[in-house]
Amino acid sequence: MLEWWDGKKSVDIAISRVKLNIQIDTEYQMLTHEQAMNNLEETMHSFKNGFTTIRIPHVVIKHYLQETVESILGIIEGLKVNVKVI
Repeated sequence: MLEWWDGKKSVDIAISRVKLNIQIDTEYQMLTHEQAMNNLEETMHSFKNGFTTIRIPHVVIKHYLQETVESILGIIEGLKVNVKVI
């Protein structure tokens, strides 16, 4: 899902079957220590709720789209191992 609201914040891309949230960071080079701590805390809260959150700088997508997609697919495959079928 694109632009999914998780009840606390907006997530750029959510892959709900494996509980993966993907955030695209657009101003990565201007990251302050306060923003870094906020990001870390948001990741912790997501993890406590069973979600994995990854942050990808926009420049990686811009210059290495294919490699980025392949890496995300690898992460999804790894997370599928931990999903319990009901």
